[in-house]
Amino acid sequence: MASTTADWTEETTVEIQMDNYSADATTTSSPPARSSAASILIPYNIALLFFGIMGTLVSVFVLVGIWLSDRSNIKSSTLYIANHTTLELVSCVMMTVRYAMAVAGVFVYRNSGTAAMALCILIDGAIVLKAAMYGGIISVVIITLDRYWKIVHPIHHRKYYRRWMAKVGLIIPWLSGVATQFPQISTTAIIRGRCSTVAVWPTISAKIVSSRFLFLF
Repeated sequence: MASTTADWTEETTVEIQMDNYSADATTTSSPPARSSAASILIPYNIALLFFGIMGTLVSVFVLVGIWLSDRSNIKSSTLYIANHTTLELVSCVMMTVRYAMAVAGVFVYRNSGTAAMALCILIDGAIVLKAAMYGGIISVVIITLDRYWKIVHPIHHRKYYRRWMAKVGLIIPWLSGVATQFPQISTTAIIRGRCSTVAVWPTISAKIVSSRFLFLF
């Protein structure tokens, strides 16, 4: 669900941007077109802002509960849950920031300088948000595999389980989430005052390979 929300957000934004560009090229009534696009995005942005705030509050509540529990006897499953919740917290905080800025109308770029590109890639392009979301998905897979191994094959688990495995299971979601977003860093551009993600590719082959890789997540 997390990745679907991120992809839907990007597709909706790109479609509206393409509609605006077509209107600019074919007619002189660009202000009404942009006003219409903005009116469509306002309730959409407000809804996602609400979800981001609620997700942030729930994630904080879960982490506080884990912190107040008996940490002297903490298990690997609890660490995995805390790690997953932290990833969800990061994604929800970034969602809140991104759509609060969208509602405020911050994402209007007058240049393509370093600060503008950083804002475009990290916040408007939601690279941190999506990295945390994809990491959360991987963390769920790791939790599932860990529970399956321990519950279905308890003897094998007691014989071969090592502490370093838990550390690897905590690190992999963060690394995989960051890895999925590397193509966006070099393919995002500011076009006509708007942030366009994965819009500029050096070759067609690079675009095809990246799309196939991201499809796996």
